[in-house]
Amino acid sequence: MILIIEAQGWCLFARIDHAEHARKIGLELRPTELILIGNPGNGTRLMPEWQLSAIDLPMKVLAWEDEHGQVRIAHNSMAWLKQRHGLTDEKTLQAIDDVLTKVCAIIVPENPRGAHIPLRVFVLVQPPAFNQAVYN
Repeated sequence: MILIIEAQGWCLFARIDHAEHARKIGLELRPTELILIGNPGNGTRLMPEWQLSAIDLPMKVLAWEDEHGQVRIAHNSMAWLKQRHGLTDEKTLQAIDDVLTKVCAIIVPENPRGAHIPLRVFVLVQPPAFNQAVYN
Protein backbone atom coordinates (compact mmCIF):
# COMPACT_ATOMS: atom_id res chain seq x y z
CA MET A 1 0.00 0.00 0.00
CA ILE A 2 2.75 2.47 0.89
CA LEU A 3 4.53 1.93 -2.43
CA ILE A 4 1.24 2.56 -4.24
CA ILE A 5 0.64 5.75 -2.24
CA GLU A 6 4.10 7.08 -3.05
CA ALA A 7 3.59 6.20 -6.74
CA GLN A 8 0.56 8.56 -6.68
CA GLY A 9 2.84 11.43 -5.61
CA TRP A 10 1.71 11.35 -2.00
CA CYS A 11 3.92 11.29 1.09
CA LEU A 12 4.08 8.89 3.96
CA PHE A 13 4.14 11.24 6.95
CA ALA A 14 4.04 8.73 9.79
CA ARG A 15 3.27 5.17 10.81
CA ILE A 16 2.01 4.38 14.29
CA ASP A 17 2.28 0.70 15.16
CA HIS A 18 -0.32 0.26 17.89
CA ALA A 19 0.52 -3.44 18.31
CA GLU A 20 4.19 -2.68 18.89
CA HIS A 21 3.36 -0.06 21.51
CA ALA A 22 0.95 -2.48 23.18
CA ARG A 23 3.70 -5.13 23.39
CA LYS A 24 6.03 -2.60 25.03
CA ILE A 25 3.65 -2.33 27.98
CA GLY A 26 2.85 -6.04 28.16
CA LEU A 27 -0.43 -5.99 26.26
CA GLU A 28 -1.33 -7.98 23.19
CA LEU A 29 -2.94 -6.59 20.05
CA ARG A 30 -3.20 -8.06 16.57
CA PRO A 31 -1.28 -6.08 13.91
CA THR A 32 -2.80 -2.59 13.87
CA GLU A 33 -1.15 0.43 12.25
CA LEU A 34 -2.30 3.99 11.69
CA ILE A 35 -0.68 5.39 8.56
CA LEU A 36 -0.68 9.15 7.91
CA ILE A 37 -0.50 9.96 4.20
CA GLY A 38 -1.11 12.99 2.06
CA ASN A 39 -0.08 15.46 -0.54
CA PRO A 40 0.75 18.87 0.94
CA GLY A 41 -0.31 20.50 -2.33
CA ASN A 42 -3.83 19.19 -1.79
CA GLY A 43 -4.34 19.15 1.97
CA THR A 44 -2.93 22.63 2.52
CA ARG A 45 -5.51 24.08 0.10
CA LEU A 46 -8.26 23.04 2.52
CA MET A 47 -6.75 24.59 5.63
CA PRO A 48 -7.18 28.33 4.87
CA GLU A 49 -10.92 27.80 4.49
CA TRP A 50 -11.19 26.23 7.94
CA GLN A 51 -7.86 25.83 9.69
CA LEU A 52 -9.33 23.37 12.17
CA SER A 53 -9.56 20.88 9.28
CA ALA A 54 -5.85 20.31 9.89
CA ILE A 55 -6.86 18.05 12.78
CA ASP A 56 -7.94 15.51 10.13
CA LEU A 57 -5.06 16.16 7.72
CA PRO A 58 -2.98 14.50 6.54
CA MET A 59 -5.35 11.64 5.81
CA LYS A 60 -5.23 8.64 8.07
CA VAL A 61 -5.49 5.04 6.93
CA LEU A 62 -5.92 2.29 9.50
CA ALA A 63 -4.64 -1.17 8.60
CA TRP A 64 -5.40 -4.05 10.95
CA GLU A 65 -5.63 -7.80 11.07
CA ASP A 66 -9.00 -9.03 12.27
CA GLU A 67 -9.75 -12.06 14.43
CA HIS A 68 -9.84 -14.28 11.31
CA GLY A 69 -6.41 -13.18 10.06
CA GLN A 70 -7.98 -10.98 7.36
CA VAL A 71 -6.17 -7.71 6.72
CA ARG A 72 -8.55 -4.74 6.63
CA ILE A 73 -7.98 -1.13 5.67
CA ALA A 74 -10.17 1.88 6.50
CA HIS A 75 -10.13 5.65 6.11
CA ASN A 76 -12.56 8.47 6.80
CA SER A 77 -14.67 9.43 3.81
CA MET A 78 -14.14 12.80 2.18
CA ALA A 79 -17.90 13.43 2.45
CA TRP A 80 -17.57 13.16 6.21
CA LEU A 81 -14.52 15.45 6.24
CA LYS A 82 -16.40 17.98 4.11
CA GLN A 83 -19.42 17.90 6.39
CA ARG A 84 -17.40 17.94 9.62
CA HIS A 85 -15.47 21.07 8.64
CA GLY A 86 -17.90 22.77 6.24
CA LEU A 87 -15.35 22.60 3.42
CA THR A 88 -16.36 23.86 -0.02
CA ASP A 89 -13.28 23.30 -2.22
CA GLU A 90 -14.85 20.51 -4.27
CA LYS A 91 -11.90 20.22 -6.65
CA THR A 92 -9.41 19.57 -3.86
CA LEU A 93 -11.74 17.25 -1.95
CA GLN A 94 -12.31 15.26 -5.14
CA ALA A 95 -8.57 15.10 -5.88
CA ILE A 96 -7.91 13.64 -2.43
CA ASP A 97 -10.83 11.22 -2.72
CA ASP A 98 -9.68 10.10 -6.18
CA VAL A 99 -6.25 9.10 -4.90
CA LEU A 100 -7.63 7.36 -1.80
CA THR A 101 -10.13 5.48 -3.94
CA LYS A 102 -7.48 4.51 -6.49
CA VAL A 103 -5.02 3.34 -3.85
CA CYS A 104 -7.61 1.32 -1.95
CA ALA A 105 -9.18 -0.11 -5.11
CA ILE A 106 -5.77 -1.41 -6.15
CA ILE A 107 -5.46 -3.09 -2.78
CA VAL A 108 -8.97 -4.41 -2.20
CA PRO A 109 -12.58 -4.02 -3.34
CA GLU A 110 -14.82 -1.79 -1.24
CA ASN A 111 -16.96 -3.42 1.42
CA PRO A 112 -20.50 -2.21 0.64
CA ARG A 113 -21.50 -2.60 4.30
CA GLY A 114 -19.28 0.40 5.06
CA ALA A 115 -21.10 2.69 2.64
CA HIS A 116 -23.53 4.09 5.23
CA ILE A 117 -20.93 5.11 7.82
CA PRO A 118 -18.34 7.91 7.59
CA LEU A 119 -15.61 5.32 7.27
CA ARG A 120 -14.64 3.37 4.19
CA VAL A 121 -13.63 -0.19 5.02
CA PHE A 122 -11.80 -2.44 2.62
CA VAL A 123 -11.10 -6.14 2.99
CA LEU A 124 -8.26 -7.92 1.26
CA VAL A 125 -9.71 -10.66 -0.93
CA GLN A 126 -6.81 -13.05 -0.49
CA PRO A 127 -5.17 -12.13 2.78
CA PRO A 128 -1.41 -11.84 2.43
CA ALA A 129 0.75 -11.39 5.46
CA PHE A 130 0.05 -8.07 7.20
CA ASN A 131 3.44 -6.55 6.37
CA GLN A 132 3.14 -7.54 2.72
CA ALA A 133 -0.25 -5.85 2.44
CA VAL A 134 0.78 -2.65 4.18
CA TYR A 135 4.33 -2.10 2.99
CA ASN A 136 4.25 -3.28 -0.63
